[in-house]
This record gives sequence, structure tokens and C-alpha cells, in this order.
Amino acid sequence: MTESDFNKNIRYLYPGYTYNNAVRHVAQFHTGAEPPLIDFKKLYDPEVRIKDYEDRNARIKKYFMNAPEKLLVIDITKEETTRKICDFLGIPEGLVIPVPHLNKT
Repeated sequence: MTESDFNKNIRYLYPGYTYNNAVRHVAQFHTGAEPPLIDFKKLYDPEVRIKDYEDRNARIKKYFMNAPEKLLVIDITKEETTRKICDFLGIPEGLVIPVPHLNKT
């Protein structure tokens, strides 16, 4: 995907959104001095997106490593109820409900 294709598609989905907005959003989580350039050839590469996702999760966990009570990490596909979420948010036990698994195969 070229920058031109990106701009055409993003403007259709989000009127007023520009390449500069995208660079700013990517740079928001970048730790280097300069914002990274977007490699449009890898924009939809599953391996790149998965690595970005895993790297971001690792940064979040590292950020909260000295305050684990401020971060809830769960696999919602394995939870039977909302108990952990309610406990984390201080919601009364009476509001715990089963987790709906509508698309579970």
C-alpha cells in the first residue's frame, strides 16, 4: 500500500485524518528521538502487526511492573464470569455475570 492509497482509504473512513496524524499516533508510543516512518508495504503484514501488538503489551506490562494492582491482565476467552474484572474495578459481587461467549467455537 502506498502513502497515496493510505490517505485515500483513511480519508474515506475518517474524514480529515491525514498521514501526519498517523505518524503522530505511531510516534506516541515510539521510544526513539525521531518518529518512525511508516513502511506502507508492511502496513497489513500480519507478522509485523503481531510483533507490534506483542511489543506494546510488553511495554505496558513493564510500565506497571512496580504497581501490578493497577493493571488487570486476563484472557477473556478463558474466563467464565466477570469476577476478576469486577474485583479489579471494585464492583459489588452481586453484579458478577457469566461472560458471554457468543462466537466461541
